[in-house]
Amino acid sequence: MALAALTALPGIGMIVATIVPIAAFFAAVLSILVVAALGTASKINGGRPSWRISVLLVVAAISVAIMQPLGLKVMFLPPADELPVC
Repeated sequence: MALAALTALPGIGMIVATIVPIAAFFAAVLSILVVAALGTASKINGGRPSWRISVLLVVAAISVAIMQPLGLKVMFLPPADELPVC
């Protein structure tokens, strides 16, 4: 149960990030930590972690973390003035 809750937290964080954009960075960092913890737990328990899925999730989380400040910068731009009508 604890493992399922830990896995669901980054997803919940990304849903919250649709309303509060600053949360996207923290959800991305949490995603990376969860992937590392799940991979380690799987290896300790004798399982074979799916490294392809883990790598894709980490790459997606890093790209969200990198693009989030750019998205915030664009969101806070002043609105464009109306274009003159010819």
